[in-house]
Amino acid sequence: MARPTNSIKAPETEKKTKPDIKTGVGGAVQNVLGGSFLTKERAVRLLPLFLFLTMLAMFYIANTYVAEKTERDIQSLRKSLKELRYEYITTKSELMKQSQQSEVAKRLKDISIKESRVPPVKVIKKEESTDHD
Repeated sequence: MARPTNSIKAPETEKKTKPDIKTGVGGAVQNVLGGSFLTKERAVRLLPLFLFLTMLAMFYIANTYVAEKTERDIQSLRKSLKELRYEYITTKSELMKQSQQSEVAKRLKDISIKESRVPPVKVIKKEESTDHD
């Protein structure tokens, strides 16, 4: 078995110069800030995904604004409903007070109508016999 011997390698005549590409997070940040990621074919392939994510973010923001506006509308409607409920209760109590017999009698006294002291009489209709003899 021949033992490998150390030999001097001949220098390569054509050395390809690779751009200084960093890997990891630092390299990604450098590519994004430098704009070099846009020239790569992979970025062109991912362009629809970026557009989709952008549209999704815009939809999310718009949805948040609509939800906040709806919540403000609900709060204002609750406040107006509360006020209308109070007004309903006040009006109902005033009507009940005005419809009491003593209040009606006071208001009718001004126009010379007196309260009847005779209780109402129930009228009963007798059924006629339907015998035909």
